[in-house]
Amino acid sequence: MRHELSWNSWLFSRPYTVAMGFAILEYSVEALLVPGLKVGTGGMGYLPWLGVVLIVLGEGIRKVGMLIESCFADS
Repeated sequence: MRHELSWNSWLFSRPYTVAMGFAILEYSVEALLVPGLKVGTGGMGYLPWLGVVLIVLGEGIRKVGMLIESCFADS
């Protein structure tokens, strides 16, 4: 398993970068066309913040799992 861990595993791959670019484009278009979905009273609404928190938690769990695997995997 440890030998399979590479830079692509850490989300520096071309497909991930392209997907992230499209996600940012989608967010920007939605924010321009339907701003009520993205901005609540006094700033961001609750739903976007929930999404951000879930993404950060998911990525954190993924990175910790990769670190644990790389530290404790059999050579």
